[in-house]
Amino acid sequence: MNRTDAARKIAEYHNDEVQRKVKRTVQEMAAVGEQAANRTYSIAAQGTVEFQQKILAITKHNVDAAFDCGRELLAATSASEFIAIYTRYASGQFQNMTRQTKELTDLAQKKAAIDSRGPDAIGLGSALLGNT
Repeated sequence: MNRTDAARKIAEYHNDEVQRKVKRTVQEMAAVGEQAANRTYSIAAQGTVEFQQKILAITKHNVDAAFDCGRELLAATSASEFIAIYTRYASGQFQNMTRQTKELTDLAQKKAAIDSRGPDAIGLGSALLGNT
């Protein structure tokens, strides 16, 4: 075997080794990216579920309050009692609306912060840096 053949064999071996390393690295990065995406989407879905549950709880509370007010109004024996009941209900609902709006805003901001990070913010960046 002459020097040219030996150099060719060394170059082919080195090329094959580099290709195997690149393939393995790409596969590892793809796996890390997929895991990061799955974590992000799971967290985002959890935020959506939490938001929907809060809306349902708020709706139930408001409907219950409206029916309670209606029952009290039907039991009112005078116009002044009727007005007092309704004023108390309206005031309470205004306070509830303020609190409920703040709760929903907080949840929406939390979800938006998670959504804006995207899948690569959780793990892909560190995978690219070799910190997996």
